[in-house]
Amino acid sequence: RDTCMAKLLKATAQALLEVAQITYPKTFGNLNNSQVWPALHKYLEGLDIDVSLEICSDDLVGFFTSLPQDRIILAVQQCLHTYYKIQPTAQDSENACFSVKSSKTQTIGRVFRGQIRIIAMQNRVIYAKDILEIVKTSFNINYFQVMGVCYRQIRGSSIGNQISPILCAIAVAFEEHIWTIMFESFLESHKRHLFLMRYVDNRFFIYPKELKTHPAMSMICHELFYKDPVILEPVGDLHILGFLVDPSARTVTYIMPPENWQYRTAKSAGTQSLNLGGYRSRAVIIKRQTFPRHLSHQYIAQLREEYKKRGYSSDMLV
Repeated sequence: RDTCMAKLLKATAQALLEVAQITYPKTFGNLNNSQVWPALHKYLEGLDIDVSLEICSDDLVGFFTSLPQDRIILAVQQCLHTYYKIQPTAQDSENACFSVKSSKTQTIGRVFRGQIRIIAMQNRVIYAKDILEIVKTSFNINYFQVMGVCYRQIRGSSIGNQISPILCAIAVAFEEHIWTIMFESFLESHKRHLFLMRYVDNRFFIYPKELKTHPAMSMICHELFYKDPVILEPVGDLHILGFLVDPSARTVTYIMPPENWQYRTAKSAGTQSLNLGGYRSRAVIIKRQTFPRHLSHQYIAQLREEYKKRGYSSDMLV
C-alpha cells in the first residue's frame, strides 16, 4: 500500500468500479453493505407467507488466487468495450479518460468521464487506453515473502493490492452478466421471488423451492458456474455479514459475538467513550439491519446484558 503504484492502482480501481456498475447493472455484486439490508428487508416483506423457500449460500473458492490472469485481462477489456457501447463518447480512444477524485469521504460523483476536470488538488486522471497496461503492471508486481523467500504470484491478483477486488469482481460479474442475458425473461417473470446477492466472494440466494429445478437456477447453483478453477463451496449455514437469515420465519437477527476478546471491558485502557464504541456501533447495526424491526429491541437488550457482564453499568449503556 505504500508503494509508488498505490495511488495509481487505487484511482484505477475506483474508475473500474463505476464502469462495471454501469456495464453490468443486473449482476449480483453491485450492492454494498448498507444497500444489502434494505433490499433483503424489502424482499422478505413482499413474500407470501405460504411460499416455501430454498437457500443457496456458498463461497467462491479461488476468487483472488486462482483466476488465470489472462482471463481477468480479457474480462476487463470486454467490460470497457461494452461500457463505451452503452455510453459512447465523442473523444477518440487516445484522449478518452476518467478523472477520479481521491477523497476518502466522497462516495458519489468521484469519477468523471471525458475531459480532465480540475476540481481538487487530489484529482487523478486515468486514460482509458492505459487501463489494460495498468492491470498488467499490477500483475507484474505481485510479489510476496514467506519465511525469507520471495515469490511472484502468477494466478489471480494479490490480496492487499488496491485493484484486486474489482479485477476479480469484473471477471465473475461477466459470467453473471451472460446468465442474466440468457434468462432475461425468467428474471423478469420471477423478480419478486428472487433474492440474488454476492458480497465479494460470498453468495446468498433465496428463491421458491418450485424453481429449484428450473434450468436458470440449476445453472447458477452449479459448483462450476464461474468456470474452473473458481469453485462454489457450500457454506452450510444461513449467516450473512454477522446476521442470521431465516427465510421460513421471514426474519433477520443479529449473531451475538461469542468470545470474550470480542468485547472491551469497562476496565480496558482508554476513555469511557472509546470503550463503549463497540456497544454503540453494534446497537446501531442491530437497529438498522434486524427484520422485522421490532425484534431489534430484544437483541439490543441481549447486547446490553453482555456488556453489563463486563463491568458496565446501566447508566453507561443508555
